[in-house]
Amino acid sequence: MSSPHPTEEYTPKDRPFEPATGNDDTLEAVDKYADRFLGGVQTVLHEVMSDLIHLDVHICPPTPGRDCYTLITSGMSDRPMPKADEWGVPPYAELMLRLPSTWPMPKTLDVVADYQTDATWPIDVLKKAARMPHDCDSALGYGHTISFDRPPGPLHTSVRFVSLMLLPTVQPVEVADSFTTRDGRTVYVYVLHPLLPDELEHKLKEGRADSLFPYMDACKLSEVIDVNRPSVLRSPPALPAQNQPDRFPPSQRNGGDSAFEDR
Repeated sequence: MSSPHPTEEYTPKDRPFEPATGNDDTLEAVDKYADRFLGGVQTVLHEVMSDLIHLDVHICPPTPGRDCYTLITSGMSDRPMPKADEWGVPPYAELMLRLPSTWPMPKTLDVVADYQTDATWPIDVLKKAARMPHDCDSALGYGHTISFDRPPGPLHTSVRFVSLMLLPTVQPVEVADSFTTRDGRTVYVYVLHPLLPDELEHKLKEGRADSLFPYMDACKLSEVIDVNRPSVLRSPPALPAQNQPDRFPPSQRNGGDSAFEDR
């Protein structure tokens, strides 16, 4: 199936540095969301110098009922994403990813200086992904896939993942897929799912994110990143794709499958 939109190229725009400070309404809303759904924030990685948006990362530690770290951004939604109307996605978003409770998270997160280590690369890709719409004058939404190299290469030397796909969170089911800030913005929250090379190729060939859902369901793929997992394509779906139940209700699609396509 072809995309109703032309293929999007994520190319940073040549422009002057534009200093940015944090939006208190965004920070407050993300903290409330984390307190309600993610077990609360342990620490926040604040940017020292920011361009266009002041992007922080909130770290939510494992809890007895949630055996993983959850990282969520604040600041991506300080500005509406350019071209959101053109791509049929909501203009305001924040991104989230989940790491296993055994992840070697640095003990002194407030002074992390190197985001290219085996432990800190997820923070790096989370920040890069959140900045991409603003740096590249574009937008992100449901089912979009992004990578940082052409052609797509490993997100870090320690992993085989080459791309990230944005989906609403479904784990646990009571987590909301959006929140509203005090100044009236409705902000959608997307989980980053790292994709292996064959998974990305399959998604792009089919032209839609839901082509992967039967395989993700068949292998019970978790939102918690497993750097050693095999490709979901090794687990054939139990039913033909057209008979699979919809992984996400239509209200969560936020623009459908007019996904950005990596080349």
